Amino acid sequence: MSRPGPYCEVDLGDTKLPLWIVPFDEHGACTGPETRGLFVEELARGGYTDVFLFSHGWNNTFELAAERYKRFIVGYHDLLRSKALAEPSPYKPLLIGIRWPSIDLVLPWEKVPQIAAPPGPDEPPPDMDKLAMMDLVKGSLDSSAAEKLERLAGQATLPDKEARELAELLASAYPSDGELGDDSERPGADDVMAIWQEIADEGFTETEVESSGPESFGVAVEDRPPAEPISAGFLSRLDPRDILRAFTVYKMKDRAGVVGAAGGAPLVRDLLNAGDARLHLVGHSYGSRLLLAAICADPLPRKVGSLLLLQPAVNCFCFAEEVPKIGKPGGFRVALDRVEEPIFTTFSPNDRPLHDFFHIAVRRRSDLGDQLKVAGLGEIPSLYAALGGWGPAGLPGEAQEVALARFPKRYALDRSVRVYALNGATGINGHSDVVNEWTYWTLYNQMTA
Repeated sequence: MSRPGPYCEVDLGDTKLPLWIVPFDEHGACTGPETRGLFVEELARGGYTDVFLFSHGWNNTFELAAERYKRFIVGYHDLLRSKALAEPSPYKPLLIGIRWPSIDLVLPWEKVPQIAAPPGPDEPPPDMDKLAMMDLVKGSLDSSAAEKLERLAGQATLPDKEARELAELLASAYPSDGELGDDSERPGADDVMAIWQEIADEGFTETEVESSGPESFGVAVEDRPPAEPISAGFLSRLDPRDILRAFTVYKMKDRAGVVGAAGGAPLVRDLLNAGDARLHLVGHSYGSRLLLAAICADPLPRKVGSLLLLQPAVNCFCFAEEVPKIGKPGGFRVALDRVEEPIFTTFSPNDRPLHDFFHIAVRRRSDLGDQLKVAGLGEIPSLYAALGGWGPAGLPGEAQEVALARFPKRYALDRSVRVYALNGATGINGHSDVVNEWTYWTLYNQMTA
């Protein structure tokens, strides 16, 4: 942003509302402090009744995130007009979107141009996406290991010996279990190769949208039977980009928590202290984890008004009273007492990244409970299943599953239920299909509970 102030005005037809964007770096430091100060001051003196704070998910460019914020805002208010729905009275909203560095892997046209000699006439153009991922992984290795990684990952297929060398290199680069301060949970080479094997077996590639495997699969490391020998040449069926992309799942998960605790938490406190407007939080994917970290990191001056988690990329036990094998509450359980309305969280079997893949890739001890279905809402494939793929677990009496609704069917809310799991089998057709009439209506129900 070139100067402090709103990012843009959102045209709602009969009026225009400013959209503010607050940027954070990977450590949670606000990189737009003047703009942040301006909208907090505006909130304190502007007579606002409701504040909407949005947080985008993993692998969103800034432009895409801002466009989704605008689409959601316009769609929500269009629903109010088209269905003649009454707005809260009085109603004066303030709109804020969080910008955080959730993307390391970008397309060539999204990169800053580099001044360099073009490839020769017989040379293929560089694979910028793969190079970006290589740089990301190499940042965790010394120069010798980085050289070896580049050589191994650059091959189309790998013999068994070299496949294990690559697995050992990546195992050393995986983020440790920093949330528990326990390096013993860092995946080993066998764990890494097992993840790759399952990815290859189930057809998770960049080019294939649908897999040929069963609808759900994968078990946690400690729950799997004795490993069969890794099939020779299985990497010939797996693009090296998919190997490297699986690695980034850990990095972005941890980063969302860091940004939420270090940057989001002070922001939420300042918004709650700036007046008596109700604060509505809306997060998608890892943006949900960011917002959960923001409201759970430190005590709040008062409760958040509502929390809408759209396909959250967090563990299904994150709200549990006690996480099995951990013996303590889920990492975000305190959120149940810090949100005025029941928490709404969507999940969908159509979200293949969270329904079918998340529990294969994210397997550290701290990933349990975000810090197996003993009691909850049905069956899950793994202790590490995603909230956005399967719904919440470990909440007997505190959670209830209902179908995702659209106008005119209202949600019948019971205040003794702290988490409503909204089954989006109809209404959410993929991980990013969360800007639609179903989610607008869901937010309206929270606003007018």
